Amino acid sequence: MFVLYLVVRASISRTSNFYRIAAALSIPAIIQSFIGILQYFELFPLTSGFFRGYESQVFGTVGGSNVLGAFLAVSIPIVYFLIVNSKGRDRIWWILSLILILIALVLTKSRGAWVAVIIGLIVMKWDLVASLIGRVWTSKLRVFITIPVSVLLLSALLFGLYNLNPDSASGRLFIWSVTWDMISDHLWTGVGYGNFGLNWLEYQGSYLANPDASFNHLAANLTSAHSQYLNILAETGVIGLSLFLGFIFSIYSGLIKRAKRSDPEQRQRILTIGAALTILFTHALIDDVLSSLIVRIQFIIILSLFVSGLQRGDH
Repeated sequence: MFVLYLVVRASISRTSNFYRIAAALSIPAIIQSFIGILQYFELFPLTSGFFRGYESQVFGTVGGSNVLGAFLAVSIPIVYFLIVNSKGRDRIWWILSLILILIALVLTKSRGAWVAVIIGLIVMKWDLVASLIGRVWTSKLRVFITIPVSVLLLSALLFGLYNLNPDSASGRLFIWSVTWDMISDHLWTGVGYGNFGLNWLEYQGSYLANPDASFNHLAANLTSAHSQYLNILAETGVIGLSLFLGFIFSIYSGLIKRAKRSDPEQRQRILTIGAALTILFTHALIDDVLSSLIVRIQFIIILSLFVSGLQRGDH
């Protein structure tokens, strides 16, 4: 991973290189989208039955529908960047690619990825969003109308997503309840990196031994908390989670500082990277997305683009 980071970082010397690496990042997403759509129509027999008991049979070759959802979601702002910065046949190709990725993302039924994309696109179009917010705040009437409407729309969205698969949502609540018991016993240093699965059955058993425990029918043998942040907290404690959150804060701090003194071309790249990372970090709230090798590789490359392409201020 570190070697990959160094290679990508060293290669970013011009805007054209940024475009090429963005294109290279998008190709695997296009391929996985095509495979996922074939799986939906049961036309990809090589993986038939791998996840037969799961909600979605669309998982590409990356190890699960949520992993594929995360991978495709992070790719969306990158492909959009390619659309904006291409012409002619290239633009048509990237538009068709984006449509393919969006279709596959919907078919994964990865609701966390869907929400993450919405938040990421807000970041990518922040200049427009900030302008709209500014217009709203200039009028008390607009504020009075906008806030309740926004709350209602958000509530409706969350309610709708929950009701698409209540058992899945209940499963997350069960996992997080048991995980919190584990965290409470090892608050500062955690149970040890990679040891979540070794401790899960013990804590699950203790949780289910309580006659008032909820979600008893959802017992399972797990190796992660299905939340990157809770998983880090359980395995490395407050110390580990603080370091991780500090790392995320340093990334956004660098992006914001660079965006304030960049030209429009640089700012577009900054917002693209910010959107991709926001999608990843948002989805990580309800899935351990960084446990997947393909998502880790994707993250390392995007991080390399951030460190090299932005901090150098290349033109």
